[in-house]
Amino acid sequence: MTYELALDPDGTAWVCRENLTAILERELLGPMYGDREVIKSPPGDAYSIGRIATRRLTDSGDPESEADGSLGDAASAKLSTGVPAEASDDSPVDADEDANEDVGPRRGLMIPASMGLRFQIPTDLDSVTVTARWGTYRSRAVEPSKTEDETGRATRQRSEYVRTPWEITERLLVSDLIDNPHQSVKLSGTITLEVDTYVAGDRMLVELALCNNRETPSRIPTEAWMFQTQLQVHADGACVFLPVRDILTEPDDEHDDELRRLSLQYRHRLEFAIGRTCSADWDDPDPITRRTTGVRTTWIPISETPRTEARPDDRVLTDMLALADADADTLADGLLPIADGYGAWLDEQATLAATLPAHLRAVADEASATPASSSPSSLTASATCSTTTMR
Repeated sequence: MTYELALDPDGTAWVCRENLTAILERELLGPMYGDREVIKSPPGDAYSIGRIATRRLTDSGDPESEADGSLGDAASAKLSTGVPAEASDDSPVDADEDANEDVGPRRGLMIPASMGLRFQIPTDLDSVTVTARWGTYRSRAVEPSKTEDETGRATRQRSEYVRTPWEITERLLVSDLIDNPHQSVKLSGTITLEVDTYVAGDRMLVELALCNNRETPSRIPTEAWMFQTQLQVHADGACVFLPVRDILTEPDDEHDDELRRLSLQYRHRLEFAIGRTCSADWDDPDPITRRTTGVRTTWIPISETPRTEARPDDRVLTDMLALADADADTLADGLLPIADGYGAWLDEQATLAATLPAHLRAVADEASATPASSSPSSLTASATCSTTTMR
């Protein structure tokens, strides 16, 4: 298969990674061939993530359809939200698959009938805008009617699946959310946006859920599934979305010393939303206000880890052969800049710790404290001794 790459290859690792991510998204989430694609295989087979099922299964009236072993416990499904993992009319279970060690257990697994996210906004905000996106597929026969093979038996009619994109935008007034903490917004047919809010002081916690409330027989029709589901929330570009937790303003009641230090170390890596049956993503936050302009759901979360680069210093001796043959003076000249640089860095951290909120200073002071045995001179002497011994 030939892919249209998102970026022109230039030999860099970054471009290769971006293209690979785009390919994985098209393969696993879709749509692979555009918003109005036509695919040959059932969409449930083509795309393994990003879909939500109907809310309930109704009694089909056909005992055999619910006793074929492919739906898990259909009776239990009627009492819960979501459907058993193999309740699609396009994904029949092969009896031989149960013997395949790579096939996971199906009974008890449920495909959710909703997805969404949770975020926080200030209560003095005027409104937020929610955009819901998804795709539905309908099957159509490639041939007008069934044909017969040479034995006279009817052959299975071939089908293809046509995608219809959906995008619906709703504006939610914060004042209405305060007065009515639960709202159900009809988007299309039985598809709704469920909104739940909780006010705490000057901030509001908002939970959004895109719900497929349709009730279907135990073999769900293709067109009843929702694929490539997404919710996106913004406030007309305003930087108003609050972090889930900000260590700079909220005292940490964590008793584990390591976790307290990690919270301090990553105090600028803020989380602005939490996904529901999916993951969440957000725009780059403003480093001053520590807020962001928008949040959204995602089925393929991506996190970029900054590369660590050592500071260059021509005075530092790093050649192992040279270190092996160096005398004490050469070792001191070649290794002392490391110890001096480390000492200067510790002094910078101590200065920075003094600017932190009071509830973080103790952790910062402890992390940047320099033991007497770790002074630059002792570090150099230790390095000289170790190198001399190694010789």
